Amino acid sequence: MPQTALKRMLAMVQYAMGTDVVGPREVLNGLLMVVDSRELRVIATDGHRLAMATHPVSAQEAISQKIVLARNTVVELMELLAQRDTPVAIDISPRQVRFRVDGRSSASEPVDREFPDYQSFISSHRANVMRINRQALAQALKRTSRDEPCGVQWVLNENSLVLSRADANPRERKKSCQSSTTGPPCASASMPGICSMR
Repeated sequence: MPQTALKRMLAMVQYAMGTDVVGPREVLNGLLMVVDSRELRVIATDGHRLAMATHPVSAQEAISQKIVLARNTVVELMELLAQRDTPVAIDISPRQVRFRVDGRSSASEPVDREFPDYQSFISSHRANVMRINRQALAQALKRTSRDEPCGVQWVLNENSLVLSRADANPRERKKSCQSSTTGPPCASASMPGICSMR
């Protein structure tokens, strides 16, 4: 696959990796990489949020393989990859993962712990689907959070999404964006510190 694609995938999910999780959940400080004959998936979660990115690949073996990369491996890999379309080869074995690109390579041992079952958090049936301009949502989140870690309430109506800070003064103006939705109106809240768009 092109190294630009892998770099973009990692950039899309690495913000959701844990930073200082200790004990049995220490695996959350890493990133799960799943590859099969059709696609590569990278998944990260810190226990509060989950991010996943996929990209089609051509694998030599049809057997699905999973490996957990440590945080420092992800950081090193981001430095190794360039904004070029030259291919990157990924060799996965139970004891090592190696990335080869432009005559250079990086190898590391996988994290020897079980990653959470991320698929149990992703419903195949979605009662509510929202389509919204990404930039409009990013700007609304920025205005709502005022670039501070905060909790944000999301209220989804028929044609709009209304965002408000959980700690806001009741008189403070709420931010809204136009959206097209399917399903009934609903409300949700995000955890403090995650009101951002990558």
